[in-house]
Formats: sequence, C-alpha cells, structure tokens
Amino acid sequence: MHPRLAAFLDDESRQVWALRRDDGTAVYLPDGMADEMRALAREHLRCPYPGCVCPISTRGGTKRRHHFFHRTTVSHPTEPESEAHLAAKAMLVDWARSRVPAGADVEEEQSLKDDDGRLIRRPDVLVTGASGRRVAFEVEYKNWSVEGWKAKQRDLDQAGVACLWLLGHTRVSLSRDGLGRSGETPVRVPGLASAIGRANTPLLVVNPVTRQVGTLSSSGSFTRRWRGEFWAYLRVDDLDDCAFDPRLGIRTPTLDQILAAEAIESQKEAATRQRQAEARQHLEDAWQASAVRADLLARHGAVPSFLEGPDTSVIRAAGVHWRAALWVDLVEGRTAVFAWPEVEATLRRHGLGWARDRRFLYGTVEQYMGVLARLGALRWYRKGYRSHFSPTGATVGQVIDGQAGEHRAAVIAREQQEKAEREAAAREAAYASDLEARRRTRLVIDEGGTRRWVPK
Repeated sequence: MHPRLAAFLDDESRQVWALRRDDGTAVYLPDGMADEMRALAREHLRCPYPGCVCPISTRGGTKRRHHFFHRTTVSHPTEPESEAHLAAKAMLVDWARSRVPAGADVEEEQSLKDDDGRLIRRPDVLVTGASGRRVAFEVEYKNWSVEGWKAKQRDLDQAGVACLWLLGHTRVSLSRDGLGRSGETPVRVPGLASAIGRANTPLLVVNPVTRQVGTLSSSGSFTRRWRGEFWAYLRVDDLDDCAFDPRLGIRTPTLDQILAAEAIESQKEAATRQRQAEARQHLEDAWQASAVRADLLARHGAVPSFLEGPDTSVIRAAGVHWRAALWVDLVEGRTAVFAWPEVEATLRRHGLGWARDRRFLYGTVEQYMGVLARLGALRWYRKGYRSHFSPTGATVGQVIDGQAGEHRAAVIAREQQEKAEREAAAREAAYASDLEARRRTRLVIDEGGTRRWVPK
C-alpha cells in the first residue's frame, strides 16, 4: 500500500484545527509546528467545539503528531457532532473562502428556508455565488442511514442547491483481498457511500488531520468514476491542490484525470457508433440496390413483411437482404429439399459474407427458418446430425393470407398418402413374389422330419 494512502486512512484523532477568538477563522497546525504556534494558540485561539472556553496550547514530539490540547481537563460529548466532523467543517470553510470567486459567500451551518420561511436544511458548509447559485458541503463521519441521506438530498435538490458529500476517512477501510490487478490497493466503503455513488452524486473522502481529500474510482488506473460498487480504489490529493467547482464543489487533480479519461473514452465510443452507423448505412444501400429487392418489388409490389427482421453481426448484410435472398432462391414456390451447402451457395451468389465460425451462421439461419416453418412455408427436420429444410411450395400471398399453413397441411397429407400407397404397393409386390416362389418349389420332408422347399 502507498504510504500516502496509509497516512490518510490512519485513525489519528489528535486535534489539529482551532479557531481565532476574534473572527472565528480556522487555523491549522501543520505537523512539526507546535513550538512555532504555541504563543498564537495561547493568546488568540480557541477550541472549535461550540461553547468551549477552555484555554488551549500546542504540544508535539518526534513520535507523535503535533496538535492542540486543552490546558485544563475538559471533555466534549460526541453528539451531535464529533471533533473530526467539526475539524472537517473548519477546514472546508477555510479552504472555500480562499478559492471561491469574488462576491461569493461561505457560511457554516447556514439555514435554508422555503418560500414560506420554513426551515428546510442547515448544510455543514454553504457557498453562495454572486449570481445566487449555491453548493453545499456535507461531511459524514457517523453511521448515517441511506433513508436519511435520500431525504436530505431530496430537500437540497428541491431547493436548487448542489451538494458535495464528503465521507469521513474513518468510514473507509482497506480491503482484505490484497492488491488489485492494477497494483493499487482497493478499499471498502459503507452502504451510505454506495448509495451516493449509485445515484451519481458527487462524493469524496475527507481527512482534516492530513488536510487531504480522496477520490474514489472503479478503476485502479483511475480512468472511471466510482458508481457505488462495494469496493473502490482511492487516491489522495492535498486540499491545496484542488479547485472550487460551483457544481461539484471540489475538483481534485485525480477527478480531473478521471474526467479527462472518460472524455477520451466517450470520444472513442462516439467514433465507434459513427463507424457502426456508416456500416449499417452501407448495408442498407446494398439492399436498396440489390437485384433480389428489385425482383420482389416487380412481382409483389412490396417487400413482404415476414422478411423484415433485425440485423445481426453474423451475416454481413441487412437483415432483410439475406432473408429475402434465401426466400427467393430456396423457398418461394419450391419443394426441393435444401441444407447448408445450398444456404451458403445462395449467400455467396448474392455477395453476402458471414462470420468465420459457421456455428453462428447456422444458428442465425435456423432461427429464421423456424419462423418460416411456423408460417407454413417449409418443414425443418434433422437427418442424422444435419438440418434439412423442405419447402412446401407456398407463395408470398399464401404466407401473407395465412394460407401457407393449410397449404403445408395439404402437402403433408399428400406426402403421407403417397407414402402409404408406396408401402402398400411394396407389400403387394412382396406377396406376389412369395407366391411365385411357392409355385416354383415343392415341400420336402426328409426322414428326420425336416421341412424344406426345393425347386420342382
């Protein structure tokens, strides 16, 4: 695991943020600066916990993180907000005021009210631009329910406020599955974060102690945004390297990398769709100019609807093109049995190619032959391991009028009658042959009682 990620996910809980007593400005204590900031802390700073008046100072050492501490014993309840939550809010206010455009206002716990003056929500941090556009920052360190998040997000949406959700770093843990294929270490996130990700709502991970934010990605190469999967990849950026965005709240360098990669991928997909559209148009043009289409129009005035169907990636032709070719050359008005050699020869004759693996070709053609069989235009049976197709001689009109089934039934009845007549004739011929054989022989019984026929 990268040391930067390890430090970000460390559960260091020492207090590193304080507020100035005069104007409430947030002050950060960098690691190793306890001595330099001790006088400032004692004279001008206070604890960020609401209502705390205990004097503070700084301390540090070579083996522990430099931090603020209360000079007298005091304890703060963790409700309604933890110290990490308070520190994150102070950090975000301090950062936003240094990043927002001129004329914008940054407030902590500012009330949002509806048109009737009723309280809607009170975001942790609210940025209001000179144009009135607003974006909220919401920090979540506790195990908040998905239902509660949905309700708050819905209220902010109705108020026209964009929102960036910042998941507390202690809510994220390293995956036990080890390194991903990219060499990055995946992390596990709580259900709340997954719900936010699936909703495509802006989400980052925050650590006020290291003064950093983390960006989640579905890809270890950080080329895709995270969409709420149970696992994710996390990359850490310093807050000072991030930019303010009136829609996303915070744009990290990692997010910029992801968005750039997604833009390139989107361009590739658009180019692929364009090539596919051009290929489809080429196949459509070939069908419009084909002799088989001209033949159908000349004989029937239109292309029969039962020849229409979806295109496939197996046969390199418009769907109606290859269906029409097989219909005209092998099925319409014909009774000759055909199999795969005739199918392939017909496609070649019309200049239509297919996928190299014939199994896909057979499956595609058999699916359509099943349609023609249900319409009564042919019978489909197997002889050994091979499919054979026996057209009933049905015409386009019979198929369209629904008479092809009756025609097929008549053909089957005629074939069955002819078969019965052939079998009866064969039996009569066998009987006559037996009689003739009896006339030319006589029965002989030898001394042992054995019976046998011998020529006369």
